[in-house]
Amino acid sequence: MIIAFTKLRNFLYRTVTKSMPGVQKLQKKKNKFLDLFFYVMTHLAGVGVYIAFVPTAWWLHPSEDSIYLSNALILLIAITTYIGNFMKNLFACPRPSGVWQPLKELDFGLPSTHTMNAVANGIFLIMYLKPVWWVCILISIYVIIVALSRIYMGVHSPADVIVGALFGFVSIGFYIVFPDIPREWYFIPFFFFIQVILLSLHSLCFSQYTPCYWRSVVGFGFVFMNYVMEVFERHKVVKNMPPYSCTIHYPFLLLKAFCIGFVISGTGYFIHLGLYSLFIKCHKLLDWYSSNANKIRFYCHHDPLEFTPEMNHQRMIYAVEFFSYYIGGFILAALCKVISPVVIQYYLPDLFNMAICNNL
Repeated sequence: MIIAFTKLRNFLYRTVTKSMPGVQKLQKKKNKFLDLFFYVMTHLAGVGVYIAFVPTAWWLHPSEDSIYLSNALILLIAITTYIGNFMKNLFACPRPSGVWQPLKELDFGLPSTHTMNAVANGIFLIMYLKPVWWVCILISIYVIIVALSRIYMGVHSPADVIVGALFGFVSIGFYIVFPDIPREWYFIPFFFFIQVILLSLHSLCFSQYTPCYWRSVVGFGFVFMNYVMEVFERHKVVKNMPPYSCTIHYPFLLLKAFCIGFVISGTGYFIHLGLYSLFIKCHKLLDWYSSNANKIRFYCHHDPLEFTPEMNHQRMIYAVEFFSYYIGGFILAALCKVISPVVIQYYLPDLFNMAICNNL
């Protein structure tokens, strides 16, 4: 284990604790309307929602621009999720207690990954779509509402949200500065190796289970398979795709396309269950990976310095998550980015024909 940032963790812990009364101050303004509003907004900003809905840009409008935007946004979400979850387990700062809390979170608090993703994704959309000024304002308002919703729902302190916003900027900066890996087959092993090392460095808490790790793992798996499909040009692009200004006039066709894609991609969940059941029986493989990965893994400040027998169960659970969710990410990417578009384009050819613009 790599023990690092102990003094920084102590500082952050004190900062989080001091900021917790801010949750109670905001909740003094609570009412039924705000309860429902912030409950909906906080769920709309979840990583699962992003992963579920970002591929729809590809299902409904499979053009070159859509595939670039979809792939780039998924990569950014994976980077942001990894950084946020790494920090959560590394610093192990508590969530607010003794407040109204309709949502029960199993992981630690700082930073707020909802806020991180909202900030990073919002900046990305403004940079790459270059929308008109009032859309930029709407995106900014959305980011602020997401941040407030995390405090209002009692799941984050103001310090968690502020640090999350700051690291949202760090995440988008890392995405912009980090060199793009060439789309060549001989870079595939290199990309795979880098991902395995990063996931092995990922801090894990063995004295208390948190769902942070599997979120990072499935994101990396999705991104890796996405990269492989880009290398071999497996994305099915429709030439002369009708613009959104035409297809938006056919909401029933768009809804059918969304439902077909969502059902097909949703089968990835059941495939993952099968993978989980398979790998949980591979004790030697799990022990080998976990023992070696833990030599370079960052220490979770919630754990005791000495590894206890009681922590061994969590060690094996995380190892199962590494294999099942990483491979599950491969399958999910194939379902979302190849199989779903092919099926949708086969059953709904009219949606991808320029002739629909002539009927308006």
